[in-house]
Amino acid sequence: MALIDTTIGVSQKENLIEAAREAAKMAQKGLHQKPKLLMFFVTMGVYSRTDYQKALKEIYEVFGNNDIPLVGGPVIGFFTSDRYYFDISLIGKYLGSILKGVEKIFKPFRNFGVAVIAIYSEYLFVGTGIGSGVFKNPERASRDSIKMALDNLEYNPSIAYLAMVKKGIKDITRFRPLNGFILTPGNSKNGFLFDQALIEGITSITKRTTRLIGGGLCSGVKIKKEGFEYLSPSVQFFNKNIYYDSVISVIFGSDLEIGYGTATGAVSLGKVLVVTKSSGHTVEEIDGKPAAKRLRELYKEIGFKEDPLVVAYKGVLPAFSEGISGFLWPVMPVAYSGQKIIFMSSIKEGTILTISKIDRNSCIKAISEAVNLMKDDINTDDFNFIFYFSCPIRARILGKDYMKEIIFLKRALGKENIPIFGICSAGEIAFYKLGAPFGATATITMMGVSNRLVSEVLE
Repeated sequence: MALIDTTIGVSQKENLIEAAREAAKMAQKGLHQKPKLLMFFVTMGVYSRTDYQKALKEIYEVFGNNDIPLVGGPVIGFFTSDRYYFDISLIGKYLGSILKGVEKIFKPFRNFGVAVIAIYSEYLFVGTGIGSGVFKNPERASRDSIKMALDNLEYNPSIAYLAMVKKGIKDITRFRPLNGFILTPGNSKNGFLFDQALIEGITSITKRTTRLIGGGLCSGVKIKKEGFEYLSPSVQFFNKNIYYDSVISVIFGSDLEIGYGTATGAVSLGKVLVVTKSSGHTVEEIDGKPAAKRLRELYKEIGFKEDPLVVAYKGVLPAFSEGISGFLWPVMPVAYSGQKIIFMSSIKEGTILTISKIDRNSCIKAISEAVNLMKDDINTDDFNFIFYFSCPIRARILGKDYMKEIIFLKRALGKENIPIFGICSAGEIAFYKLGAPFGATATITMMGVSNRLVSEVLE
């Protein structure tokens, strides 16, 4: 018997209101209870923003209840039903225009769409929150978001149950009563991610009591030779309203075990460097030398003639190690300012970096690594919903295999019929095993809601 019921509806209708209605009806069809949570995502660049509010209203009308919490927004693309849905023009202007012409004649070539995910379990308790003004004050925005989510969190009787049966401290700490995910606004217009600052704001409230992963929404992007150019201010869906430049927190207070897994596939090429002077996103010196000059020297020593900013988007980029585990977190350089290097994420002075490489094989292997970590995290492979975030840099490395990422994930799980939903995310928030959360890039990170009760496992 399934302890959690998850339904996913997808529509590829060209009219957003009609698409939202069709996807919502599909999600509602297999659900026999009022959902504890709705999620609504649309492929960016396809649908008019003026229809977003109407689409939200349509979803609530289908479910017939205005009190169901809803989160979501536009994304670069999403994975479900063994497919990847995205705006096909992102492939390139010329090829995209040809394929757009083909898709008008042959409907199966359509890649855009909308998705509605509905989740219900009597053992799942949900709290949602939103904080605005991320790019002006990310710490305050994330604090507002997590505080609201915690305030909205339904009462969870499982904690009282554990106390009642007098479980020991080991059992109680294993319970992990609070888990969840974050939807960030993605990149600012200048390409910066504020995910690390968002994490710091959240952990100032939750300390280490809440486990969260996340990923960035995206409203407009243009793929260039050297990387991505973000064009539009970010949009978020929260309940019945549209927000801008905001962060969304979703907290599960659950007796269902929830597991997490993260992988990058990054392998060190052996060169080590030290950030000797930095401020926020700007690294001024590496190894005591001007940062841009030193990074170019290191890339040449390894044998790369192209500029580090170009090679980084092909999978050769600086990374730092997760303590003694050796797990590598790639960090993405996005621009130069004279001899200074601007990174997508903030880099602290004293950080020890290595030049790492991610290729097609390690990208595919990373999917299995993340799945295995998720299984090991709660010692089960009995999942009933998996939600994951995957960086578009992985798409540049994997090429057409990125379209099959959800298929690779199912193979790693060894099961075909689990509801799975994934986002091509503009930046990821992730943690490795028991490590601290990090604002990452070039990462795949996932959470799996299991079909197993912690209280039963502990008996």
